[in-house]
Amino acid sequence: MTGRRAGKAAALPKGDFVGIFKELDGRPATIRFLTHPSTNSCLTTTHRRPFGRKNAYQSREDCSPREELHEFNPMLGFRGCRLGLVYPEISEMQARAVFEAAAEAQGQGIKVKPEIMIPLVGFKRELDLQVELVHRVAKEVMTEKKVS
Repeated sequence: MTGRRAGKAAALPKGDFVGIFKELDGRPATIRFLTHPSTNSCLTTTHRRPFGRKNAYQSREDCSPREELHEFNPMLGFRGCRLGLVYPEISEMQARAVFEAAAEAQGQGIKVKPEIMIPLVGFKRELDLQVELVHRVAKEVMTEKKVS
C-alpha cells in the first residue's frame, strides 16, 4: 500500500456511513464521491495538465503545497470524476468506506442500499473507469467481509 493509500485507509469515514444506513433503514442512500479537495489536504500530488495533452507530468518537487491542485482553468481541472481518474486511490478509499460501512451495518441487522454517485462525468470512458473501480472494490469488500 502506497503512502497515500495507507494514510487514507486510516481515515475511512465508515462510522458516518453506518449511521446514515441505520437512519435510512433500507431506503436508498446516495453517496456522492469527492470531487475537489482543498489545497490544505493531506494529498501528495503531481501536477498534471488537462486530459489529452502530452508531457502531462511535472515533478512533484517543482510544486509548492499551495500549488498541488491549483487549476489554471476550472473547466479543465479536477472537477467531478477527474480527481478519481487521476488519483484512483481516492475513489478506492471512498468506495471502500461505503462498502465496509454497508457490511458493518448489514451485520447489525440494518438493511442497506448504497448508491454511488460519480459526479460530473463528461465522457462515457470516465464513467466506465470509475464504475469498474467501484465494482472491483465492492467485490473485494464482499469477499473480505463474507457478505453479499
